Amino acid sequence: MVLSARRLPDMLPEAVRRDLARFLEHAETILSVLEDTKGETPSASSAVFARMFAQRLSMSVGDARRVLHSLQNLLSLDQEAGDPETIVEIIARRMPSDVQEQWAAKKPVLKSILTLAAADHPAVISIKAARLAHEHERIFLSAEILTDVRPVYTTKGDQILEMIIQHKLVLTQHGSDHENTNIHFAMDAADVINLKKACDRAIQKAQVLKDSLGTLPWVTEVLGEDE
Repeated sequence: MVLSARRLPDMLPEAVRRDLARFLEHAETILSVLEDTKGETPSASSAVFARMFAQRLSMSVGDARRVLHSLQNLLSLDQEAGDPETIVEIIARRMPSDVQEQWAAKKPVLKSILTLAAADHPAVISIKAARLAHEHERIFLSAEILTDVRPVYTTKGDQILEMIIQHKLVLTQHGSDHENTNIHFAMDAADVINLKKACDRAIQKAQVLKDSLGTLPWVTEVLGEDE
């Protein structure tokens, strides 16, 4: 869930409260990690910084991603309000009463986190890059080529006259409706060769672009290259 200062409910949803409670619990360590990684290179792969945070916070990569999502939410609220202290107070008022005092006690740490994150921290740049990279109607998840045979029978169906070997390309995609679906394509041998040529050409073009843009004053990366 993406939070907005203008549309923030009087009481935050349970899932958001849990994420913010985890964020608050690890606030000092989060600040330390942000200070130690401010010289890192940004990456559109969200796993890069998630792994760093997971190791330092002694949690799973999935939980670390939720910590980074909470950081992005808090930073978005801060940018709307223009004042870290105000955002901390707004969030505190929308948390259960037993947590409000904890937020108040850690206000200096939370303000330091927001100030550091707002200064184009590479973790924040990476979150933005990952979001831009995946803002599409459909996202490719995986592909598999199945090879099978299809017999050709006599008219009576009592004998096999020919056996055809063919392929089927199965693409798994994630749609904007948050559902995964499969698309099946029948392929012959020439199709497989042409697909391989297209893939090899795409790899080459990406490398040429990366090499050409590598001297410019920003980070250039091929999405997913580290994987």
